[in-house]
Amino acid sequence: MQDPEGTRVSWTGRSGTTLERSRWIFGVLTLASTVFTMPHMLAAAADDWDTLSVSLVILLVSWTVSYRLARVGIFNDVAEALALIGVMSSLDEPAVAFGFVFPMIWFRSLYGSNLQVAVRIVLYEISLILEVPASHLLGQPDDPHAWAFLLGGMTGYVASGLAGRWVGAESIGRDLSVGRERMVAEKGTALLGLTDPAAIREIAWSAHAEIVRSSKDLRIVKLDMRGEGLVLDRTLGTFAAEVGPMTLADIGVDPSEGLDHEDGVIGPLAIPLLDRAVGRACTWMVLRFSNYGFVAYIVLGHPQRLEPELLSAVRSVCNQTALAMQNSRVHSQLSEQALTDGLTGLANRAGFTEAVHQMSARREDQSLAVLFVDLDDFKEVNDTLGHKAGDELLLQVANLLRSVTRAQVDVVARLGGDEFAVLLHNTPLEIAEQVAERIVLGVSVLEVTNGLEVGASIGVAMASAKVRIEDLLVHADVAMYAAKAHGKGRIQAYHPGLLKRPEPD
Repeated sequence: MQDPEGTRVSWTGRSGTTLERSRWIFGVLTLASTVFTMPHMLAAAADDWDTLSVSLVILLVSWTVSYRLARVGIFNDVAEALALIGVMSSLDEPAVAFGFVFPMIWFRSLYGSNLQVAVRIVLYEISLILEVPASHLLGQPDDPHAWAFLLGGMTGYVASGLAGRWVGAESIGRDLSVGRERMVAEKGTALLGLTDPAAIREIAWSAHAEIVRSSKDLRIVKLDMRGEGLVLDRTLGTFAAEVGPMTLADIGVDPSEGLDHEDGVIGPLAIPLLDRAVGRACTWMVLRFSNYGFVAYIVLGHPQRLEPELLSAVRSVCNQTALAMQNSRVHSQLSEQALTDGLTGLANRAGFTEAVHQMSARREDQSLAVLFVDLDDFKEVNDTLGHKAGDELLLQVANLLRSVTRAQVDVVARLGGDEFAVLLHNTPLEIAEQVAERIVLGVSVLEVTNGLEVGASIGVAMASAKVRIEDLLVHADVAMYAAKAHGKGRIQAYHPGLLKRPEPD
């Protein structure tokens, strides 16, 4: 049992943990037992009140200080053992002191590790053995029942220590379980508020790390499924050597199942490869979870039995992580839909505007060009052949624009109706006009039935230090209308003169 010591507690025991409430109860019980036993001890120490009084004061001070600090050091243990010698050796009937000694051992068994408690009980046993010679030094008469007293007392000390330790172990176990549940709930709340996959993974891993810190000797290994093999992602806990390459068969998964294996728990099982990395044999459990084709395995190991509460906590974190990743994916899809034209799959006006701002922020001294494309006579196609034919024509135009631009570099958008826009990255005016000519030519040869023909009028605008990025699309729009004014199938580069109204005659 690992004791979470070192935190200052309140006098009333209202620290919120089962362990501290147990310490408060047994501390009060010890004090009450001492008070109730006091008259009998005073009567049994008629000739040696000084030794009794000093010893009891030492015990009370040690109990009080260690309770307040939530820590019992070796100095406290030695001082209390000596004080017990003083108390019992000053009494004509040492067994009178058992009225508070046994509650005290229960109280003290709630502090420290198992080894510290064992050492503490041994010190108390030694104090009990030394009581006989100490009573001789204080002039107490020989007790014919001394050996019976010693054996009974030693047995009672051990029994009280074991009983108190069991209470402490149950208290700490409950506190750790409640703490893990609270932590998992808090991490789950934090995960649900995230949409960034990297941030989700970091919070999930921090939750696993807290679970490992709350359980001595627990190890966690995370393996990601890549293709048909496993790739080590991270480890938690103490390892004597690096974890080597692993296969599905190593963790108890049939390789023939691969991605088709159902999510769930595998084990307990032995994994020799991980045992060698830990440096000792462990019991291993494997948790598999997946989300949209992504598969990962969380492998838990412990030299002893894996507690169900630990497995449940890790599973809860994995489930909440999978839910958060699913929400992140849905959020990403919705965000993409909000910036995408539903018919053509191109960016919409909002997506194009965002792309212009992003590219402008990264462009440094590189050139940006915007083409505003408007189809000529598209309304006639809709009116004559119907909207289905019009939609098919828009899809052909979208494919044409994709073919004359660079994927992952330039941006193509449908702004609405029969209006399109193209953002060309690192492109001077001469090249932008060449791209516009290819678009005009491509649209002019698109197949439209019933002898109908369509064309494209294009305005070209270039970004510069004097042009606000918000005005770039507006300038291209102005240039496009100027192109239409000179006839169909024309290209016009923007210049400030296009904004001037013609002088009246």
